[in-house]
Amino acid sequence: MGWLPFTSSTRGDEIRSGAAIPTRTERAASAAFERDCAAAWVKYFKQWRVADIQKRRRIEQLQAEGAVEANVTSSFAGGGNIAASGGSGGGSGGGAKTREDIQALLDKKRG
Repeated sequence: MGWLPFTSSTRGDEIRSGAAIPTRTERAASAAFERDCAAAWVKYFKQWRVADIQKRRRIEQLQAEGAVEANVTSSFAGGGNIAASGGSGGGSGGGAKTREDIQALLDKKRG
C-alpha cells in the first residue's frame, strides 16, 4: 500500500519486489520514463553549467573593473545577535537592535 489510499498499487509493489514480472507495456513505459528522466537531468546540468560559467565570467569581469567583494551572511531576524550580546534582549549590548531602535532609524530617515 502507498502513502495515500488512492495511490496504493499492489501491482507496482509486486514488480518492485520481484514477485511479478512486468508486461511488455509496463517495460516500455518504464524504459520511456527512464529515458525522459535521464534527458531531463542532462538538460538540467547543462543549464546549470552554462549559468555557472556565466556567473564566473561576470565575477571575473567585476574583479577586473575593481569591484570590492562584500562578505554577506544571512540569519533570521533577531537570531544570534541577542545571544551574542549577553542574552539580555534589551538591545543595549553590542550591535543588537531592538524593534524600537530600528523604528527610530526609519523615522529619522523619513524626516
